Amino acid sequence: MPTLRALNAYKGESRQFKYLSSKIHVYPKDLEGTKLARPKYLHMCTIAERATRALNEIDEIGEWQPILVYEPFEGACTPAEYPKLAAILNKIDILRCLNLANYSKLFNLSTLSLPLPLSPNAEEALRMLEIPLPVTKDKVEEAATAFVKAGVKSCVIIRSAGLGAYALETRPGARGFWVPAFWTTTDAERIVDVTGAGNSFLGGLAAGLAKSGGDLKEGVVLTSPFRMLYASVSASFTIEQCGLPTVTRTSSSAKELWNGDDPYRRLADLRNRTVTSDE
Repeated sequence: MPTLRALNAYKGESRQFKYLSSKIHVYPKDLEGTKLARPKYLHMCTIAERATRALNEIDEIGEWQPILVYEPFEGACTPAEYPKLAAILNKIDILRCLNLANYSKLFNLSTLSLPLPLSPNAEEALRMLEIPLPVTKDKVEEAATAFVKAGVKSCVIIRSAGLGAYALETRPGARGFWVPAFWTTTDAERIVDVTGAGNSFLGGLAAGLAKSGGDLKEGVVLTSPFRMLYASVSASFTIEQCGLPTVTRTSSSAKELWNGDDPYRRLADLRNRTVTSDE
């Protein structure tokens, strides 16, 4: 199956992006008859119009109800796009927000009971709303609450760089929770290239949810209630180098190692840190 190819190039803080092939849009029906057909978890990063088509195709295929993780395409995060997104939010299980400021541009004060930033970055947004800097966990939690009130079906996850990731489920009585980033400010030398970190975060999240039977915190950690840890650990391997992690197996136990480390060791490490921070 042909897929889109593109290049992300980083020079310091400057990012350059260009397509290396013609734009190819893949929809659920395109996966039928392949090994990728009808996955249990489906991540979409696109505009609301194409997401709507994908949702319609899922309904047409029938007998398939994947967990839907939707990441609104950053370039289409405008107030004009909001009605299209609002129309499908009740079908989205998890709304993933990579950058709070960019995605919050989808919403405005007339559509939500809580204000969200309306500018290209969080700092500018806070100034516009006369909220003192810097960005804090309280402000991220406020934003997540607003997204939930907008109609997301199951959960909102906001990745917040060094602060970690915050998740808020929509079920009655659910409390939001934070999962720390695996690498801390003392590990700056381990962070080489963040390209793909968001996608690997979501891949880890899907794996954690599948292994945990759907427990979010374990998907975003490891065992109930720690599912989101898988996501953070997955991203930790992606940002250690340019390109993909190196996968090897030990000769004695055939244990799989990533960049020479055991993923489950990192999972246990992060779980312990999370438990300690919750106490």
